[in-house]
Formats: sequence, C-alpha cells, structure tokens
Amino acid sequence: MQRHPGAGIHEPCHREAHLVCPRFRMPEWTHHRARVAALSRDRAVDDPELVAARRALAAARLAAKLEEQVQRLVDAAPALTAEQRQRLALLLRPPGAGAK
Repeated sequence: MQRHPGAGIHEPCHREAHLVCPRFRMPEWTHHRARVAALSRDRAVDDPELVAARRALAAARLAAKLEEQVQRLVDAAPALTAEQRQRLALLLRPPGAGAK
C-alpha cells in the first residue's frame, strides 16, 4: 500500500496497479476492447483491421466466459480419484503423445 505524502493515510489496494493487487486483475479481453475503440474512431465499419479486432474481442470474451464456467464446475465438483485423474490426463494429451 502506498501512503499519501504527509497525511499518514494508506491508499486502498484498488487504486494500485492490477499487477500489484491481483485480486482486482483486469480481464484478458479488455485490451481487445480498447483496440476496437481506438480503431473505430477513424476507420470504416467494414475496415479489415477493425473487423478482425472485433472478432478477436468476441473470441476473447467467449473464452473468458467459458473459463469462468469451467472454473465454477471444477470448484463445485467432488475431488477426483486417482483413476479419474489418470483418465482425464489421457483425454487431455495431444494425439500420439506417449503412445506405447
């Protein structure tokens, strides 16, 4: 926490950079939103770079929502058995990896 000069009062965590205070970390998709905003100021609606930025924003937002849903499911699920963990590890391996 930072101090006000001479006041002896601590700055709250939410006023510090998000890297210092990970509890208030900005979502990953916010830089895509800023890019769309910047490009839309002086570009035509059908500009290829603006269209690509909008697609990237939509994809990043969808990924964030899916990540949140998966995290909620994982948090609510009971602990896995060793056999279940091994089965999941096999399912998540890339094709052909570790094939014996």
